[in-house]
Amino acid sequence: MLMWTFSGHSRCENFAVGDRSEGYKVKSIGNCTGDDVWMSPKQGSTFSTFDRDEDGVPGRNWAEELEFGWWFDRGMTPNDDPIILYIRRTD
Repeated sequence: MLMWTFSGHSRCENFAVGDRSEGYKVKSIGNCTGDDVWMSPKQGSTFSTFDRDEDGVPGRNWAEELEFGWWFDRGMTPNDDPIILYIRRTD
């Protein structure tokens, strides 16, 4: 998986997510390198959208505020930079 932001990029290998019924939960992630490793999804986090708040921050919906979905978690401090995500299958 390759993640790009305006400030840099990071790359994570061994990235696997569950299906829709599991909330696209991050099942495994590893070998993350690059400038923005802090943006890497955490294992066990589920995908948040404006209408499905899964970020774990009470009273706040990062996806709604930032106008994009992501595997947000309590430890993140998202900024207004958009995220462009490229995923390449390796199996």
